[in-house]
Amino acid sequence: MKVAELIQKLQTFPQDAELMILSYEDGFDPVTECRKITVKPSSTTDWYYGLYDESEQGTPAVLIASKFTRAEKEGNHV
Repeated sequence: MKVAELIQKLQTFPQDAELMILSYEDGFDPVTECRKITVKPSSTTDWYYGLYDESEQGTPAVLIASKFTRAEKEGNHV
């Protein structure tokens, strides 16, 4: 996904929605999706967990994510 496409997709969401990304690990993958989710603060305090969990009730947010994993990119399906 290119910057122009991301901007176009983000303009379809509420402008005051929080932006979320998946938490943990290292490296980068290309952005392939933006979708509306609802989040609540996580009750888990371990450092490797994200600050929020997806929830049916909570704060509206937009998840910017990638469908790819290193295994898929290299042709090694897990």
